[in-house]
Amino acid sequence: MITEIDRRKYREKWRKKNLDYYFKTYIKQYRVIHKDKYVARYRFYNLMYRYKQKYENCAICDSSNNIEAHHENYSIWNCVIFLCQKCHEEMKI
Repeated sequence: MITEIDRRKYREKWRKKNLDYYFKTYIKQYRVIHKDKYVARYRFYNLMYRYKQKYENCAICDSSNNIEAHHENYSIWNCVIFLCQKCHEEMKI
């Protein structure tokens, strides 16, 4: 009889062996399902890289550590709020 532990070991072994295939299929699925998020992130990070802009301080607590970009609406990809990781987590809740 195959146990759950054996299944986990098999899946882990398969993922390591087929890492390229696993990630390529996952990324393709993600891009199809969350197209608006993918496009917004891609365009925003491309813009930041192209113009070599720096992330600003957190809009809530003015911290400069662990800054993340927060899109309130993915259809407006260049409208971004810069938040620290802590404030970003609180905003998601």
